[in-house]
Amino acid sequence: MLQAALLAGAAFNNANLGLCHAIASPLGGYFHVPHGLANAVMLPYVMEYNMTTAAEKFADIARLIGVADQGSNVRVMARKAVEAVKELAQDIKIPAKLRDVGAKEEQLQMVAKDALKSIQLRFNARVAGERDILELLQKAF
Repeated sequence: MLQAALLAGAAFNNANLGLCHAIASPLGGYFHVPHGLANAVMLPYVMEYNMTTAAEKFADIARLIGVADQGSNVRVMARKAVEAVKELAQDIKIPAKLRDVGAKEEQLQMVAKDALKSIQLRFNARVAGERDILELLQKAF
């Protein structure tokens, strides 16, 4: 696990991570949610948010994981990628909601403000403001 963590750290240190990681960091700070778990809970919500500007990328994901139907349009395949991530999370018992990992609704505004400070937002597929982030958090709550 130590070696895997090291390799993962080296990989994402050189990657542009985006909105999911920007939100996961303050979730950990405010609610002591492990970073990987915070990312896993938020991932389907962020994918849905990003679908409008990254549908082709999500369609590629659907193809790669084998859930895309030949001839389906890009949006349909993108939606299948999001649904596959939700299904995987459910299968491995990742909580679907932030309340299930100890988040408090009254602090979500602070999480949104802190997420805005992350350099990772520069690399997200879609621009996200504080209101967008708060809406995602409330949806995930």
